[in-house]
Amino acid sequence: MQNGFSRTLKSGDGITFGVFASKFRIEYEPLVACSSCLDVSGKTALNQAILQLGGFTVNNWTEECTHLVMVSVKVTIKTICALICGRPIVKPEYFTEFLKAVQSKKQPPQIESFYPPLDEPSIGSKNVDLSGRQERKQIFKGKTFIFLNAKQHKKLSSAVVFGGGEARLITEENEEEHNFFSAPGTCVVDTGITNSQTLIPDCQKKWIQSIMDMLQRQGLRPIPEAEIGLAVIFMTTKNYCDPQGHPSTGLKTTTPGPSLSQGLSVDEKLMPSAPVNTTTYVADTESEQADT
Repeated sequence: MQNGFSRTLKSGDGITFGVFASKFRIEYEPLVACSSCLDVSGKTALNQAILQLGGFTVNNWTEECTHLVMVSVKVTIKTICALICGRPIVKPEYFTEFLKAVQSKKQPPQIESFYPPLDEPSIGSKNVDLSGRQERKQIFKGKTFIFLNAKQHKKLSSAVVFGGGEARLITEENEEEHNFFSAPGTCVVDTGITNSQTLIPDCQKKWIQSIMDMLQRQGLRPIPEAEIGLAVIFMTTKNYCDPQGHPSTGLKTTTPGPSLSQGLSVDEKLMPSAPVNTTTYVADTESEQADT
């Protein structure tokens, strides 16, 4: 390619330049942004910037997503999936500044300058690394998470699978033997049936309680759904998601609150509950309507 001439390149093209004849190949990766906890005006502005950059936005996290966009980091399902996939979490302003840089033919902004602050008082921000870490990609390898509630399974199974684990929904209709629930590597997810706001039929509660009693007899415990998020955040399943271990939240306590399971939106908050029920759960402020 001659000096001073421009040429349009496409994905798969090779290019050689420099005194050392360095060779590079062009690969196209689409810009796919997913937002969480943004209000309507924030999502509108984000959509406009992303479209002008040649990308698009989606409502639900998939492996094709390249960025998660939040004003401040709250622990939602989308947050956990983004961390597992090693994708950056950025402020909306990152894309408006990126667009300005493209339009003025300047260098793109430093992404590190647009990392949002962690906004989870019960977790704190000390020693919390939200950068892309390889350890998270297989955090649940060798583990099978058993869900006894279809809503929980729908909400959390993607995070488990992204993290290298297996997610199974077990109901009374396809009930397994009791030793199935206590097998090595098996984590039975707590349904939160003791919470008065959890809508589970009485007949199903009786069946679930029989499984909880069986686990207790064998010295095991159900796994609160919030521990799935904590395991990803702190990159360990020794303190979290261990049926044989004692829960180790290390959280600051707040006032009692409702269970995670009530879920008022598609992208629910994943705030952990302390063993004595002293941690507040807050529904994601992004409504289902705003997700459309």
